[in-house]
Amino acid sequence: RRSSLKMTNLRQNIRILSFMKKFQYFALFGVCGIILVVQISLCLSKYFQEPSYISSFIASQGNAEFPEITFCKQGGAYKEEVLQKYGFLSNDHYASTKNHTWQAANISSQDLFEKSTFNADELISSVYMRAIRADEDGTTGFRPKPGEQSDEAQWTTQYHRGFGRCHSLYPGKKIKKLGIYYMTIYGAEDVKMYLHYQGQFLDLSGRMGVKVYRNYTIEMQATWSSLQMLSENVKSVHKGFKCNNRMEYNACIYQKLDQYIRKGTSTGCTVPYMPNNTKICETQADRDAAFKIHYSRITNQAGDCPNPCNFLLMTLGGQNRAERTDDKFKVMLYFQSKTMINEESLLYTPLSLFAEIGGYVGLMMGFSIFHIAELISSVIERKIRSYEKKLEHEIEIRDTMSSRFDTVSKISH
Repeated sequence: RRSSLKMTNLRQNIRILSFMKKFQYFALFGVCGIILVVQISLCLSKYFQEPSYISSFIASQGNAEFPEITFCKQGGAYKEEVLQKYGFLSNDHYASTKNHTWQAANISSQDLFEKSTFNADELISSVYMRAIRADEDGTTGFRPKPGEQSDEAQWTTQYHRGFGRCHSLYPGKKIKKLGIYYMTIYGAEDVKMYLHYQGQFLDLSGRMGVKVYRNYTIEMQATWSSLQMLSENVKSVHKGFKCNNRMEYNACIYQKLDQYIRKGTSTGCTVPYMPNNTKICETQADRDAAFKIHYSRITNQAGDCPNPCNFLLMTLGGQNRAERTDDKFKVMLYFQSKTMINEESLLYTPLSLFAEIGGYVGLMMGFSIFHIAELISSVIERKIRSYEKKLEHEIEIRDTMSSRFDTVSKISH
């Protein structure tokens, strides 16, 4: 009887321990499963918030963005003598906010605009670029001609109601590769000078230009840092800076203006101070409509174009000024040889999301890629065994039929 009681107690202890063994698996699995679901939801939430960070590094001038320099006529953007020749009393009678006639007798509207505004070589007499390194011929000094395209300088015409035609200078591939120590610029007209990212003259960022007058020499140190933000094509921005790089900013503004102005006028015409001014408005109603649309959209007031993702933070410091007597101005711009580039990157990429979720799954459930491979292998193995059993059955049937056929043949003989 004592032995039977002892055996009963032992069986009961075994059942309890077996239950505890199974229960602890279920309990741990449940707790870990809840934690895993919470952590996965947090990972997904963080991923869709698209956090980013800014990394900074120093690059040589040749491997970084160089500022474009735009020159605009300062104080009277249109040539008074030309306008007066064709019947205009002053600039205000040609392109002011109240009087914008744009037409005159014996000359086309396009020619009138071209003749009454300044070419690059009328604003800038000469440009001298001193390179940091010499080219293959040992040359370090270059003199590109104002307004002429070359591997030393690229010139772009900008259009503006208040300035008429401005002219942007950007170093050509040859000079940019060598690096620029300084530029010396001579001019015969008072100008306003802007330094900005290439193709962003119309962007309001840093639009305070430097006024340069004849009979003065100005020496300045140009320093800048480059910012490269992520486009909204890469991340959907819920807050903060929103930008897009699908089109150059100036080109976008001009294109949108052209579309809206032509659509808003009865004859599909436009204002003269646009790149595509082949059809300038003639009637007063069209001129007023075209002027109003241009005036209300030229600085992107309606948000027609996205902010540019890449831009420069410019600083012009250390200005030294001196008088001169040759009725010209002289500007000496000194450029930094190294630039700080600030680049925005995604902090949490799809790979980071996959790695973090995978880590939690491995930690909480003990699963890994190899477990998935083993699971697939076990399924395939079961299928192979099923086919093998069917094959053995077919072989057995074939052998049985063959044996019966042999027996019947012997009896018949």
